[in-house]
Amino acid sequence: MLATTALGAAFFELPIATAFALGFLMCGISLAVVIPPAVAMKRTGLGVEAGVPDLVVAASSFDGILCIVGFGVCGGVVAASGGGGASAMAWKVPTQLVVGALGGVGAAEFATRSGLLSAPGNRASATSDASMILSVVLLILFAAKRLEVNGGGALASIAFCVAVSSAWKSRGMEDALKETTAFMNALWAEFAAPLLFVIIGCTLDLHAMTGDVAAKAIGIIALGGIVRALGVFLSTAASESMNLRERAFIALAWTPKATIQAALANVVYDQAVTAHGVGSPEALDGEKLLQTALLSILITAPLGAWCIAYFAPRLLKQETKPVAIAVA
Repeated sequence: MLATTALGAAFFELPIATAFALGFLMCGISLAVVIPPAVAMKRTGLGVEAGVPDLVVAASSFDGILCIVGFGVCGGVVAASGGGGASAMAWKVPTQLVVGALGGVGAAEFATRSGLLSAPGNRASATSDASMILSVVLLILFAAKRLEVNGGGALASIAFCVAVSSAWKSRGMEDALKETTAFMNALWAEFAAPLLFVIIGCTLDLHAMTGDVAAKAIGIIALGGIVRALGVFLSTAASESMNLRERAFIALAWTPKATIQAALANVVYDQAVTAHGVGSPEALDGEKLLQTALLSILITAPLGAWCIAYFAPRLLKQETKPVAIAVA
């Protein structure tokens, strides 16, 4: 993230808040690309002995949270201060983090205790629970946008969902959690994800992309990806259960970018146009973020998916199950 932030500031001459928004935007791993093959690897026993699938899934989820919250905070600073500076970020960032986390947990506590969601002795349907969760999250996000605290709203939404999940588990309602999760996963896979990628195609305007911006964006994507892969490889050095091949695979598995970038790519640009108008320096900076994110999707999503499919059976160990021997 820091490498991409520095590259954005150097290549595009972005203000500090906008550069950090680019850094957080580009650090997100595509869950849609990474999670399905990781689940398949775990099911077939590929890399399970070293814990590779579990690490990929857990780290990807945490990375997504970091990306969404960090980008929301920095994007809010950009919208409020026209690029902002260190003084603006100094008080807005911790305030949004603290209020967002506490607000999300408080909303979850209210929802689970007031009967809005399933509770012991008051079991609702998965459709009802999912609808209520989505309604609360949308309310939080729209209110945060209105108050120009997008980062706090994103964190509050995540904290709300995590707290609801924890409350259900602690009260022995794993079935409600499992059914609601399955319903929302189906809603994402069948409706939201295809719609999101349609929006990507409509948003990407190759005619509006200048050669200079494209070259710098590709440079940021390539150099940032190399630094990230090297960091991932080095960070797994302390793991005694992983060899060099498995560590190299994890570094490759964390390269695809798609869903998070598609969802957030145009946020800074839209906010800048609304606050400062088309053609303003802030809008031009937002357009650079948009084009960089969309190029990263076009480059890293198919390349990362191919790397995972090709290198998984070549770099990871297949779990060996003991063979039962019949004794006469």
